[in-house]
Amino acid sequence: MNTTERLGYGKSARLLIVNADDFGLCRSVNEGVLQLLSENAVSSATIMMTCSWSAHAAAIIKQHAPNADIGVHWTLTSEWPRYKWGPIGRSRSMSTLAEADGWFPATIVDVEEHSDPEEVRVELISQVEAALHSGLTLTHADNHMGSLYGLLTGRDLLLVAFDVCEQYGLPFRLPRYLLPIDGMPIPPELQKLADIRVKQADDQALCCRIM
Repeated sequence: MNTTERLGYGKSARLLIVNADDFGLCRSVNEGVLQLLSENAVSSATIMMTCSWSAHAAAIIKQHAPNADIGVHWTLTSEWPRYKWGPIGRSRSMSTLAEADGWFPATIVDVEEHSDPEEVRVELISQVEAALHSGLTLTHADNHMGSLYGLLTGRDLLLVAFDVCEQYGLPFRLPRYLLPIDGMPIPPELQKLADIRVKQADDQALCCRIM
């Protein structure tokens, strides 16, 4: 049974989900996402609980769009030079997820090469719990900048993400088909790993969403 069948549609049905990510990044993004949700121009949004405007995002959703599909936008990178954010997990050291200044690294490569999977697990759970404590009812999860996918070094963190999704009953937005990165073809070994991860997600009934 494929994803469309699990959702009550035919096996060959083609479904389109338009998701607005980076919700909670700043006020202008929050207002833009709320407008898009209100106009049904997007299907859902995912919130960055590590950013200082996440509380504002949660508040306006509860007030103006309480039935909107809101997921957690798992964040392990902080790419803006003058606007930074870092780990919110507090139950253990997050030394492999933060640079010397305490913020997340700016690049996906840093996450793939240096992050400890158990620190990642704690951080993903912390971001889910922060969203739930803000009063949101989460409907799915996805990943900021693709830092969990392992597309640059081949070291992915998807099994950790799958476990957390299963723990909280969250579908995960995962690419079933990899597209060229910066015009370069996907190496065969990465495509093979991607195929394995999609099957593992299907086996865990995570209802992978096609990107």
